[in-house]
Amino acid sequence: MPTDSPAALITTYYQTISNRNFDQTLALYDPSSQPLPPTEAEKYAKNFQHLKSVSLHQILGVQTKQDLAHAVVIFAYEDQMIPQKQYQITQFDLVKQDQGWRIVSPETLPEEKRNTLIELWTLQKKAMNENEELRKQIEWVQEQNELAVGSLPAIPVQVVKVSD
Repeated sequence: MPTDSPAALITTYYQTISNRNFDQTLALYDPSSQPLPPTEAEKYAKNFQHLKSVSLHQILGVQTKQDLAHAVVIFAYEDQMIPQKQYQITQFDLVKQDQGWRIVSPETLPEEKRNTLIELWTLQKKAMNENEELRKQIEWVQEQNELAVGSLPAIPVQVVKVSD
């Protein structure tokens, strides 16, 4: 699996979910950070069973320092309950190892590396606040989600009067 850069890892992550190859999705995690043991890919898959599709829409930014990276992305998904495509912004913390980049949980890292990740988060937040195009992308995601939720059919409510 191509994980020679943070962008390649993130792209592969969404491809494996879209293809429902959850064993491969779990393999993208640092072994100390896996959400579930690889033998439990079926349980991991349940997180995505209600989705018709998942895809990477855009990488908003990646900050790197030494063997650590922090990325902010927009992904798109289609839910079985909502007929319109929805978008969500999420973040990844990554660590570079001998075999390439891997998703990592900050709490599994030594304090020095956690502090570096906090520095990268801060840099990414600053970059997003200062970049008009990125702010527009975030607003666009919010607008798309409002449209998707607004497209849901109204649930009929029946008012029942209770007499005294």
